[in-house]
Amino acid sequence: MQISSLGAAIRRYRKVAGLTQAELGEKTGFDPKTISRFETGTYTPQR
Repeated sequence: MQISSLGAAIRRYRKVAGLTQAELGEKTGFDPKTISRFETGTYTPQR
């Protein structure tokens, strides 16, 4: 998967699961702000 499509994939799967960014953050251990940054592409995880 390309890094640029990572945020779109996270958002798509989060929406399909019916989760908010806060709920996904709780389940994954990430802050909701980090989930937002992943989705908008302003932050990507390092390899």
